[in-house]
Amino acid sequence: MPANYGMPDRIWVEAGIELPEGAAITRAWAPDRGEFEVPARLVFAPSGHAALSRLLKSQAACEVMQKRYRSYPSQRIGLLVAPEALLAAKQHLTESESRREANRVRAGKRRDQREAEYRAAFQEETLRL
Repeated sequence: MPANYGMPDRIWVEAGIELPEGAAITRAWAPDRGEFEVPARLVFAPSGHAALSRLLKSQAACEVMQKRYRSYPSQRIGLLVAPEALLAAKQHLTESESRREANRVRAGKRRDQREAEYRAAFQEETLRL
């Protein structure tokens, strides 16, 4: 993660809090630093939108982790990024939506074709035995 603003690769936030997109995280914890203040110029981009997360991961200052329960491992809940990077990524996704939709339709047709070929080959093989 190149533009890390002097931040660790991963930070942990308080369990149980819900962070909306664009929220500012003021305090966090990291194993090598303990509790520290997060630079105000970074905003939170939550997980859940795969294309947005893929675009932002290379520009993220760090991953935001949250310990859900005592016996479960930490879970990545999002990324801390510069506000300009978040806006640019959203604009790119808006501009490329039609192309990505066409790719999804094409991939669906290809999967259906391969599934039909597999079923035919499977049926032929079972009849041969």
